[in-house]
Amino acid sequence: MNNKDEMHKLLNIEILETAKQHYSELRQTWSLLDKKAESSITVAGIFLAAIFAFMKEFSHEIGWFEKLTIVWIVIFLMSTIALALAALWGRRSYISPPSESIRKHVNSLLKTKDASQDNDFISLSISSLNYFSTDWDKVSDDLFKKINIKGRYVLISQIALLTSLILVSFTMIIKICIS
Repeated sequence: MNNKDEMHKLLNIEILETAKQHYSELRQTWSLLDKKAESSITVAGIFLAAIFAFMKEFSHEIGWFEKLTIVWIVIFLMSTIALALAALWGRRSYISPPSESIRKHVNSLLKTKDASQDNDFISLSISSLNYFSTDWDKVSDDLFKKINIKGRYVLISQIALLTSLILVSFTMIIKICIS
């Protein structure tokens, strides 16, 4: 094997490792978005339970303004839950490079090596490394697109949650100022 082939092979190995690392980082981002969505659902659920307990206890003592505000708060909290669930639903499309295509390339490579065709082996190994990195890049690109969609759902769910908390705060401030 000459220096040029060795260098080409090493560069392709580096490209493959970089592609794998990028995919791994995207998977971590995916997991973080899942945790944020789950946290949004938990917080919204706690606030919904508190609102229903409050309504059960004090529904006869609150005015129309508070009731209207509570309706809007419930709508925002339910939106938070629905959007966070939509973000979590994306788990079904989580993918990684298909092992059968990798196995096919490795088997071809091993057959070439067994036949002692060094030039073919070198070019095929470089081609395989190129293919593997391209495959990882395709999977990463697909995952990146899905992360963007998931991220939008999580962001909007958190905005809805924040809006409901702001409504609770304003309602309490108004109620205190009026009293």
